[in-house]
Amino acid sequence: MKKILSLVVAVSMIITLTACASSGNAAAEAPKETPAATEAATEAPAATEAATEAAKVADVASSDTGEEAKEKIETVNADYYCEDQPRIFMTNAYYTAPFCAPLHEQMEKSAKDYNVDLTIVDGKGDNNTQYEQIQSAIDEGYDGIIYFPADTAGTISIVKLLNDSGVPYSVIDSLVDSSVEDTITVFAGPNNITMGEVLGNAAVEKLADGGKVLMLSGSPGADPAIKRSTGFHNIVDGVDSIEIMAEQWVDGWDTATAMSIMQDMITTYGEDIDLVFCADDGIFQGAQQALEAAGIMDKVTCLSTGANSYSCEQIRNGKLYGAVLHSAKEEGKLGLEACIDVIKGKIKQGDSKWYQCSSPLVTKENVDEWDGIGW
Repeated sequence: MKKILSLVVAVSMIITLTACASSGNAAAEAPKETPAATEAATEAPAATEAATEAAKVADVASSDTGEEAKEKIETVNADYYCEDQPRIFMTNAYYTAPFCAPLHEQMEKSAKDYNVDLTIVDGKGDNNTQYEQIQSAIDEGYDGIIYFPADTAGTISIVKLLNDSGVPYSVIDSLVDSSVEDTITVFAGPNNITMGEVLGNAAVEKLADGGKVLMLSGSPGADPAIKRSTGFHNIVDGVDSIEIMAEQWVDGWDTATAMSIMQDMITTYGEDIDLVFCADDGIFQGAQQALEAAGIMDKVTCLSTGANSYSCEQIRNGKLYGAVLHSAKEEGKLGLEACIDVIKGKIKQGDSKWYQCSSPLVTKENVDEWDGIGW
């Protein structure tokens, strides 16, 4: 299959405000990001990918403005309308995560627009559960399957099951293990390493005179969690004046878990905390609650991914310095459209197409432009 072109991240400073943005309906090759091994540990893991991780280049048009991105989300594309109302089954490993409620809502809206009978089930963050759910969907004769993986290691057997079944499918949000990546049909989601690098550059800019950082990364083993962490380390680890004091993984991307972890970190590090990296907006909300209860919110810079409506408001009032957009609406629509393209025969097994989500850095300067697009 056609391989993605690579650029060296020596030019990573080009991703200042807009990084890795793309068209909502165009297909590009899947980014070749190598997953890093991870454990749910207190201290930040050693960098597992080179600091000069190659930037991924997709041959799709970028969403340069919020208005353009909004139009792509809201447009009902007649090419995806299905006369025969196919039955599509989706298993979502993080069904209850805050990000996924608006993702499901957008998928259901788009399914109605495109005459699709859509079923979404809770994968319970468990590979065995998802394997059994997908096997049942295959046995029940679903016309298509959308797979939102639990963790990278578990994707190997599930991708093989999907490929052997011959049922059209798409993978969303989390890339599969590199050993089977070239065998999939299509991936819909962002470049998570780039998202982490955008936040890393923002941290370096904000901590120009140096500082101490804590990281609240996502669910252990989840591809987006690993890669956002990796991208952040790619940038920050090379800056001598910035110290990452500790990193913890937030199981299930859960807000209450993030608050509890942040409380413990405040007890340990207290006034030494200059900046907190949050792997998504739900985690940021938990961290914010702990920081405000401790009376140090105004002394700490926070960064996040998501740029949902709540976080955009926190950007306006100065509680959140910036967030890289991860639009649940865009990802939900793209994931369904990708599966429909496979059903219609436009994409085949092994094509490894990439329907890429937009990922600009949202700050006070551009929050009005991007608010409402995230989730």
